[in-house]
Amino acid sequence: MAIRNTPEERQIMKLIQEMPVPEEHKTAWEKQIRQFGMNQELAEEIRQKLSLSPDDEAETARMARSATEFARLFKRWQFAEQSRNFRKH
Repeated sequence: MAIRNTPEERQIMKLIQEMPVPEEHKTAWEKQIRQFGMNQELAEEIRQKLSLSPDDEAETARMARSATEFARLFKRWQFAEQSRNFRKH
């Protein structure tokens, strides 16, 4: 069942489309976020893919920028989730 994605998840999905990774990874990640939402396991998988060093220096720089931006958005997502959970208790 599809869930309603948070603004943070939508920003992460937008960033995923700009990442220098194969299309099949992008599609799978976006589908997983749309259906189940963001989670720690998916974040770790994305981080691992972005940490692989390609031979091309320009591609390495793009990967580093994407990894940094992803880390920032993921932290924002974590904070928003904690905030929502805090209000529930």
